[in-house]
Amino acid sequence: MRSCSVLQYEDNVTPVTSTAILATSEQVRRSIQGSRYLISLNVFENLEDFVDNLISISPNWNSYGSPAPTSESVKGAKPILRALRAKLLEPERVLPSADGGVAFTFVSETISRAAIESLNSGETYVLLYDLKGNSQTIEWPTSSRDAQLELIGRVATHLRSDGLAAESE
Repeated sequence: MRSCSVLQYEDNVTPVTSTAILATSEQVRRSIQGSRYLISLNVFENLEDFVDNLISISPNWNSYGSPAPTSESVKGAKPILRALRAKLLEPERVLPSADGGVAFTFVSETISRAAIESLNSGETYVLLYDLKGNSQTIEWPTSSRDAQLELIGRVATHLRSDGLAAESE
């Protein structure tokens, strides 16, 4: 015997099986996930355009004498964006780096924070830190896509943690 629920809409009473309700709720869940994915793709397309346009920023853009991003730092930011997109980890901000280059910053609901910078010098690094003053700098793996994805996964895990000290426990 099938279990049955009753949904009422205006004056009509329609019997609906539990299986039908579960199937519909599963479709809604998938639709929402698909939409989040499409929204993220659009966000990353906009970020790519923004990073490309950083090349046009003037030196001293922040009035503290910071150099403008170079084509090398913009080019170095592209693999970062691809890895972030693959892991669907959206930065809080993308902006010129005060040290000259492109910076991606990340905040979370915990005390953990992160930054990834592609500098004009060609150096690229990840900074994991927390609001208790702990920090760790990691060199960006330029030659291995798998290592880049692994590092972005580590950033995501860090952002969900209660700081660097909690991660090492």
